[in-house]
Amino acid sequence: MKPILASYKIEIFCFLLTLLSVTGIWQRSLDLQVREKGIIDYSIMKLEKPSNADSLKCTLQAIDNTPGAKELVRKNLMVDYFFMPGIYLAVAMWLMLIRKDTVKWAIWLLTGVAILQLVAWGLDINENNHLLAAVRSTDYTLPGISLELFKSLVTMKFIIVYTGIGLALLTCIFKRLVRV
Repeated sequence: MKPILASYKIEIFCFLLTLLSVTGIWQRSLDLQVREKGIIDYSIMKLEKPSNADSLKCTLQAIDNTPGAKELVRKNLMVDYFFMPGIYLAVAMWLMLIRKDTVKWAIWLLTGVAILQLVAWGLDINENNHLLAAVRSTDYTLPGISLELFKSLVTMKFIIVYTGIGLALLTCIFKRLVRV
């Protein structure tokens, strides 16, 4: 008898893609609302990957000094907690689904990169926790972490998830070409 989750793997994958899409659109809408409040050059990426400490401080000050912006940014970060399983688990599941009919080393590689998606998810949770603390802070810094370490962890998260997406795409393309 097959485990129940294995019986519904495509449905679960589709649910994760739906979760990813809905929360992604919601986050974009919240970003737009912050810009409509008057912070014209705002984006969540300015918080995730600020160019330097002064840039982060300016962004956090603008959020703090703009009525309603802080609540929208906080809401965006909260929605991101629901976006995370959508992206990381969808990529991990995609990698696991395409392992079938590949050589042994590819199975190991795809499985390893799928497992790394959980690391990226953990890094993203850590990032959000620090950003929420920074939005609440009165000194407009990232409490408890240096900016350099924070940016390194964010970069690592992006490298892991984009590696997973790229590897999945390449595997699908290769499998399609070999079958022809």
